[in-house]
This record gives sequence, C-alpha cells and structure tokens, in this order.
Amino acid sequence: MGLLPLPRPVTYGLAAPFTHPVRTLAMLLAVAFGTVAATLAVGLTSFLTAVCTAQNPESRAAVTGHDHKLNDAAPPRKAGRGPRGDTR
Repeated sequence: MGLLPLPRPVTYGLAAPFTHPVRTLAMLLAVAFGTVAATLAVGLTSFLTAVCTAQNPESRAAVTGHDHKLNDAAPPRKAGRGPRGDTR
C-alpha cells in the first residue's frame, strides 16, 4: 500500500482488512445476513399482503356458473351384472 499516493490514514484503512482477516470475515457475514434478512422481510410482507387482499370478499371477481344438462350422456351403470351377464 506504500506505492499509492494516498494519505497515511487512508492507506491504514485500506490495509486493515488484510491485517485482520477474521474481523473482515465476520463483518462480511454480518452484512450478508442483514441483506438476506431484509430481503426475506420485504418478500414475506408483500406475499402476505397479497394473500390478505385475495381473501377480501370485496376484491374478488364475480363468477357466474351455469348448470348444463347433457341429454346424450348415458346414465350411470348399476353395480351387479355387466353387459354379458357376468359379475364384476
């Protein structure tokens, strides 16, 4: 770091991570954990907001159902004997 034309306090600050690798690793892990926790909190909040909005009866879409009867459908077969007289 002595070759850079920077003030001495700046070069000491840039050299500190190399002289204290455990402290640097702990700091990086803390920053990564905080980033993951914040991302999870924002995602969970938006997901739960969407779920609560979907459960609100006022925000649901109107659904119309029709009861169509199929005239050409065969009636269900009764249990017992098959078409050839054998039992199932």
